[in-house]
Amino acid sequence: MRIPLLIGLTAALTAGQSAPPRRDIPTIAKAANGAVVSIIMSDKDGRPLAQGSGFLVSKDGRVVTNYHVIQHGSSAVIKLPDGAFFVVDGVLAADKSRDIAVIKARGNNFRTVSLGDSDRLQVGEEVVAIGNPLSLESTVSNGILSGIRSVEKEGGKLLQITAPISPGSSGG
Repeated sequence: MRIPLLIGLTAALTAGQSAPPRRDIPTIAKAANGAVVSIIMSDKDGRPLAQGSGFLVSKDGRVVTNYHVIQHGSSAVIKLPDGAFFVVDGVLAADKSRDIAVIKARGNNFRTVSLGDSDRLQVGEEVVAIGNPLSLESTVSNGILSGIRSVEKEGGKLLQITAPISPGSSGG
């Protein structure tokens, strides 16, 4: 299984992610409820610097986000849609050139999203982006997979989508 590489990392869920039947947008949004989080980055003095989004991929608190969401802060918390906050213990993995990072939030028994297999995607499939633009939690937009681009230098691919992504949704 490969994680899709996207500008803005906005393909946590796709309508046609694998062999199971396609799910409609309300079903996808409901399944992701509680697993798409806000990430609040703070400076060394604890003052908020930036806000982005991320999504939980493990019950023990691993969150995938964009690297640019976390790159300038000294500390972070994640905020769930129900208002609960969890301290981020650190960065588990990051790739600045691909703009992706995995952080670890303190806690357990989190709701998660499942990742699809990017090798099964087809141009024209519907995609759903879920994020927290301007701290407006669980905002849903849709579009299509408009292109699959080879990135020879990076040894991977880029998925081009048409779903609108607003500031603060990066990482969702």
